[in-house]
Amino acid sequence: MKLWIAIVCAMIISEPALAGGPEENPLSPWYLSDADRWWHIDGLLGVELEPDYIGSDDSEVEPNGFVRALFKDRHGNRYTVATGEVGAAFYFGERWALTVDLELEEGRETENEDLQGLPDGETTLEGEFALFRRFGDGYGFAVFQPDLLDRGKGLVYFIGYGYDFLSDSGKWLLSPRIDVSWGDDEHMQTEFGLTPEQAAIIGQVPYSPGGGLKSTTAGLLVKRSFGRRWSLLASLDAEYYHSKASDSPLLDVLGSEINFEAGLGLFFRF
Repeated sequence: MKLWIAIVCAMIISEPALAGGPEENPLSPWYLSDADRWWHIDGLLGVELEPDYIGSDDSEVEPNGFVRALFKDRHGNRYTVATGEVGAAFYFGERWALTVDLELEEGRETENEDLQGLPDGETTLEGEFALFRRFGDGYGFAVFQPDLLDRGKGLVYFIGYGYDFLSDSGKWLLSPRIDVSWGDDEHMQTEFGLTPEQAAIIGQVPYSPGGGLKSTTAGLLVKRSFGRRWSLLASLDAEYYHSKASDSPLLDVLGSEINFEAGLGLFFRF
């Protein structure tokens, strides 16, 4: 424990120089923050591989994409309007950022044969409030994701760390990231719990996990730029569910304690 405290203190005191990696990562709060223009439009057209539901060992490939408009005010703060999402990033000096996002979040679909007979989850409006602290090209973050319409999604919160490695040529960007997440009682019950009625429908035993540690996720984003406007993006994420989630029959019997997601797409910027 003392070693970790010493490492964190050394990172804060050393204050490494800001080198430019996060400004080239489309998912970073500092993306294009060094640009002179006050507006940008970008987007993605691609495919993604994701589990049928959280904890499922069945996956499917689906089209994936978005179009996004970004605007900066005279103070340098950034505002975004994207497909199904609006957000803002506020900067406090060079190293702190607070982001606020509102996004439509679909509930769990029950088309998978393991869940036949269960009702689909409700679509809701999810908020995301995140605080970032930058260390050169690395950054730590803490995030809260509440269900703003109270439709059963509950609250998820997590902490993590990411780093953006930008090649000297600027053509390659490697962005590894890791985070640990927790969920409240409502979220864990919605995603992993089974009431006696639900358990009877799918032939499993009832399960009520309660709130607590949910998962650990490690991910990697790779960006290969072809000029200023076009890039190829590839991503891979592995999420490991801890015991409160993995002891659920939805994972322990029907699914898996590890889920993988992947994406590949053409990214454009104007």
